[in-house]
Amino acid sequence: GVFSFPEGMAASSRIRNLAHGMIETVPDVQVVSMYGSEGKVFKSQKEHSSFSHIAILNMPRPKVSNIAILRNRLEMYFKLSRLVDTTIEQLDGSEQEVLFLYGRSYVFLSMLLRTLKRKGYKTKTVFDVVEPHRCTTSLFEYLKHPFLMDSTLVFKCILNKFTACTYITKALMERYAKNKAKSI
Repeated sequence: GVFSFPEGMAASSRIRNLAHGMIETVPDVQVVSMYGSEGKVFKSQKEHSSFSHIAILNMPRPKVSNIAILRNRLEMYFKLSRLVDTTIEQLDGSEQEVLFLYGRSYVFLSMLLRTLKRKGYKTKTVFDVVEPHRCTTSLFEYLKHPFLMDSTLVFKCILNKFTACTYITKALMERYAKNKAKSI
C-alpha cells in the first residue's frame, strides 16, 4: 500500500509485525510499499522463514521544505499505477491467496480493486483500518490539505468492497464497519 517501509514509523512497524506473524504459517509473504528501500530480506525466528520487500519510490527525506513535500506527494499519485501493477505481479489470483492492504489512498485502493476484478482474480482482500486523518477545524482544511479527501473517501466509499476489514480498535470498527460479520 501507500506507506513507507521499513524506515517508516507506525505503519512500518505494524506491517513488519504482521508480516512476521504471517510467515510463521504462510509460505510466501511479500511487502509492496510506495516508499522505502528494497532488497532487504527480513528473517523470522522460525527456520527458513523470511519475507521480502519491494518499494516503488525511494524513501523521502525528513525535514524538507513544504514544496518538496508537495512534489513528493504529487509524484506518488503519478506512480500509483506502478504500485498497483507491482502488487498484482506478486499475485496468482487463486482463492487461497490473501492480499492484506494498508494505507489510506482511495485512488490506489479503488484502482487495485478494479484491476483484480478485471483480471478475474479470486484473491481475498483484507483492508487494515487505522485512524483516518482528522479534520478538526473546518471544511477549509480540505482546501489547505487536499490529500485529506483521498483518505476520507476510503472510509466513506470502499470499506464494503473488501473481502474483510481488520480494525486497529473496537471504536473504529463501531464507527466504520459496514458489515460486522466481515470485520475483525
